[in-house]
Amino acid sequence: MNASVVRLLQCAVHLWLAGYVLLGLPTADLLWGRPLSPPVQGAWAADLLTALPTCGGWTGLLAALALLVLALHGIWREPPRWAALFTALLFAALVQRSWLAATGGHWLMTNVLLWMVLLRSGATGAVAVWASHLAFLAVRLQLSLAYAMAAVNKLSGTSWMEGGALLRVAADPDFGPAVLLEHPTGAAVLGQLVLLIQLVLPVALWVPALRRGSLVAALCFHLATAVWFDIPDMALAFVAVLTIWTSPQEAVALLGAVRSCGRRVGLRTGGE
Repeated sequence: MNASVVRLLQCAVHLWLAGYVLLGLPTADLLWGRPLSPPVQGAWAADLLTALPTCGGWTGLLAALALLVLALHGIWREPPRWAALFTALLFAALVQRSWLAATGGHWLMTNVLLWMVLLRSGATGAVAVWASHLAFLAVRLQLSLAYAMAAVNKLSGTSWMEGGALLRVAADPDFGPAVLLEHPTGAAVLGQLVLLIQLVLPVALWVPALRRGSLVAALCFHLATAVWFDIPDMALAFVAVLTIWTSPQEAVALLGAVRSCGRRVGLRTGGE
């Protein structure tokens, strides 16, 4: 575990959270206020918003705005444990509130955010250091298992092995891309490639010699799904969590680039 890698993960996850809230604000009432999907009865996270004091029925929006503030703070600096816990609870409540619109990326984040309560870039003391290492390992395992179980589920059926899975997705106007319908052989090859990536990643990420190539393959895979299948929230959630596999040198370089962009934006804003 490296402090720069932990801090990069924190920045990436909180950046994703900020995007989650900002993209959801135009439809906040349907997502979190009066959701089209009824909240799951008896789930603690779904009941959390119900227990909060209401303000003209806008509890969900207030919770989302609070989450946005916490996310922006998390990009700026490492949040204290109480803020990390509050962030995890608010996000879980909002996701449960709009569970029908949730993707695998949202459920991944609900677990990662809980582990980030323990994960510290500068942990001191034997207990805190042990807890931080445990959380670091847990996040890595969670990501690996997400890929592995996705592959196992695909292997349990026949459409992915036979090459017709992506054609089914492409035929759905809510996903696409429809161009795959014109190239069934290409769609079958892409489907086999997706299956191969999800089978290999859970092992390759743990092998230092294969890690960089695995990260590049995973990033290309997720960015392609974000653009072609119009599920950027899910794809970018996995991209954010993949930063836990970067090397210390890569993490320092990426954090430096983020700080440089921040300074430029600040200077430009100040100049205006």
